[in-house]
Amino acid sequence: MKATSPSRLRALVLGGVVCVFLASLASAAKQNPNQQTKQAKADLETAQEKLRTARQQLDKARKEFSSAQAALQKAGADVQGARESAIQKAGRRFNLREAAAARDLAGSQVSSTRNTLLATLKMRADYISAVEAAEIAREKLGQVREDSSLTDEQRARQTSELTAVLRRPADLQTQAEAGDAPCQEAQRHSQTADQELKRIMARVNKAIADDRNVKAAEENMRDETDRLNKAREALTREERQFNAAQSTVNREQQQYQQAQAQEKKKKNKK
Repeated sequence: MKATSPSRLRALVLGGVVCVFLASLASAAKQNPNQQTKQAKADLETAQEKLRTARQQLDKARKEFSSAQAALQKAGADVQGARESAIQKAGRRFNLREAAAARDLAGSQVSSTRNTLLATLKMRADYISAVEAAEIAREKLGQVREDSSLTDEQRARQTSELTAVLRRPADLQTQAEAGDAPCQEAQRHSQTADQELKRIMARVNKAIADDRNVKAAEENMRDETDRLNKAREALTREERQFNAAQSTVNREQQQYQQAQAQEKKKKNKK
């Protein structure tokens, strides 16, 4: 028997490999449509499962966000309630209501003495003349502002003079109040009452800030604010993930439909 040369042996082996490879391609070509459809279906089912999970997580995030919103609203109401309670307690302790009433009474006395003084002032000839002159000055002031024949210097001087005439009734009232003993006494009493109320309010505000119920309510509100911020971030994240999962399902659905169409087309050719 004649021995086969190495070169011929290599050719035979290579030829056999090529034949096997071509046969496998042919076999794969026959199986690919079906395999592609199965793989596309599996990918679609996987994507749909991920979408269901994403929807569950999104629903959970939405519930947590709503719960956090409600909790923060309640925490705000608790803070308001705690502060109101603390105000009432501190107000009784430092006589806040009495101080406010004293301030209001002193203010009423100032208004009363001022009105009495003004009624007297309005009967004075110089005040009557000042009011009449002010009315005339008001009309002239409008004319001066619209008079284009005036220089800037003339307009400024006349405006200043007319403005002084306009202020004359108020100046007379200020002078009368400064020289009226009852009016000055009422104003001093009002200032004293106002300062006392401010002093008491400072003590009340400090008592509110130091109240343990207020502190606890404010701390809880800070915690609930943090919770809401985290819930908002989580909701945004889950919405993105859900949208991405929905896009994946849409893409896999399209690919599955294409694979089905290709498989049907292959079958129709046979």
